[in-house]
Amino acid sequence: AGAYDRCVIRWATFDCYGTLIDWDGGTRAALRDVFGDDAAFDRYHELERVIQREQPGLSYRDVATEAMRRLGASEEDAPRLPDSLPSWRPFPEVPQSLEAVRAHGWKIAILSNSDPPQIEASKARIGVPFDETVVAGAIGSYKPSHKHWEEFWSRTGADRARHVHVGASLYHDA
Repeated sequence: AGAYDRCVIRWATFDCYGTLIDWDGGTRAALRDVFGDDAAFDRYHELERVIQREQPGLSYRDVATEAMRRLGASEEDAPRLPDSLPSWRPFPEVPQSLEAVRAHGWKIAILSNSDPPQIEASKARIGVPFDETVVAGAIGSYKPSHKHWEEFWSRTGADRARHVHVGASLYHDA
């Protein structure tokens, strides 16, 4: 795209899990499946952040599996949370809302702390085409690091003044 095109294109980037896909519901269901309840939900959330800081190059699948181990899951059960992620559902209003954003001339992208296979399954569930996707598993960095945004701007040449990011986590997306 030329300089003029970059000036008129507006971009909306979205976090995926917790913003477009029901992260809480999916995580709680996986914890109930392994432990019989979701009492470990808050601890899982804390452990995920700790592991991502400790090992920023670790795949999200491995982060989630390690968090489950630290919660006391057996080796057999530890991967059940990341294995369940492709089945997590988008919030009901998401497909129609994203289509409306696109219809108003915005390009849309996902910036996610997941891996390529997980995000592709989630994008298929959402059912709306995205113009760009940046995931931790491909860039070796987890939000809140700014590497997702730097990668997005590098790939798209987007004008930072014509870009908005939408995310539900003050920790990851602020």
